Amino acid sequence: MKSHKILTIMICLIAILSFANATILASTSVDKKNLSTDEIGLLSVKLFNDSNTPAKNVLVRIQADNQIRFVTDTEESLFITNIETITGGEGKEILLKIKSVSSAKPSANIYTYFGNNEPLTQAVVTMVGTVELAATEKITAEKKNVNGKDTVLVSFLLTNLSEEVLTKASAEVIAPKDFEIITAPIMVETIAINGKLEKTFQIIAPLDAQGQQKIIVAYGYFDSNAPHYFEKQFLLNFQKPNYSMIILIGLIVVIVAGYLYIKRDDKKQLIKGTSEKK
Repeated sequence: MKSHKILTIMICLIAILSFANATILASTSVDKKNLSTDEIGLLSVKLFNDSNTPAKNVLVRIQADNQIRFVTDTEESLFITNIETITGGEGKEILLKIKSVSSAKPSANIYTYFGNNEPLTQAVVTMVGTVELAATEKITAEKKNVNGKDTVLVSFLLTNLSEEVLTKASAEVIAPKDFEIITAPIMVETIAINGKLEKTFQIIAPLDAQGQQKIIVAYGYFDSNAPHYFEKQFLLNFQKPNYSMIILIGLIVVIVAGYLYIKRDDKKQLIKGTSEKK
């Protein structure tokens, strides 16, 4: 047992020393300096081992202000990853989709910490401006029962309130696997000043859909400055049908219908018998 502890300590010391002897440099960049609400950008984190010594177990923790979220399975302001080895002279790149969720403040910071031991003392900072664009959107999603099927109806409206024509505008919905998207994406070459892009998307959920399901509305356009791409997500709750209850209700309906039918026949016979006596 003692020898195992000594071996573990030695391995940790070797890892720390190997990282200490290695020189890790980091730089970050974003493809867009400013993001509007729900607009998607790309964050690049580049790590470079500026030595001949391999760096082992490089921990990278990327923390953003609350206005920025990382677009992964869940939208959060924290992303952590571990790189097993960066050999001497080697570079590694981490690419992350980022999203602005608020423009309450004019800018937000993204902090990238790295090292192989907590607390991580090395860091670089990236600033992203958070602004509102002139084009405004109104998007809602609701779940309804249509012809006995759970159906999601997404109402999309984009209004061009800017002082220029928007080009290459499009919108579509993205749904989980096995969901049937009935409505095709919409695309137009231009949206005039004060013009609108409007559509209602229909999605049919599978019978076995249950729990929280993510529906994403993706849309974008070009203005004179740059292309803009947005994603707005909705989490909708689904419940699997209770087939036992459906069968029970069906049986009750059949029994009640049968009882009423029998009573109707009895009533007819009673009326007929009365008329015969007369």
